[in-house]
Amino acid sequence: MIFKELTIKNFRSFENVKLELTNRNIIFGLNDIGKTNLLAAIRFLLDSKFRSNGLVDSDFYNKDI
Repeated sequence: MIFKELTIKNFRSFENVKLELTNRNIIFGLNDIGKTNLLAAIRFLLDSKFRSNGLVDSDFYNKDI
């Protein structure tokens, strides 16, 4: 499976983000800018065990369910 693009809407710190992906991607940045939230969004897509816990209020951008 090859991902060429990832769009994240209303998830944690992302209101609406669109990322163009290649076969090599590096995630870096200062603390508290969303690196872990990006990985959580990807994990939510790919890991059924992670997804089985469902979503809580804090998983939505500004808790806007």
